[in-house]
Amino acid sequence: MLAKGIGAKICTSGIAEKSEVRDLEKKGMDVLLLEDKTSTGNLFTVNKNHGIASTLLQKESVKELEGFFKVKFTQMDVGES
Repeated sequence: MLAKGIGAKICTSGIAEKSEVRDLEKKGMDVLLLEDKTSTGNLFTVNKNHGIASTLLQKESVKELEGFFKVKFTQMDVGES
């Protein structure tokens, strides 16, 4: 599973297996699933003060991240492809 998080909060894509999520929750982790993406690893970064989210994420997903991690996210492109 590819995921990002801080502290006891972790965010992963909607393709995570239910058993993987259940195992994380049993270990005391709060898990957020971003249902609209199959990978989250390169789409955002977060620390205890702020987050940066790719413009590839829908605004609703960014709002979910903000509520879950309790920090403001700035949406932007990083690098070129």
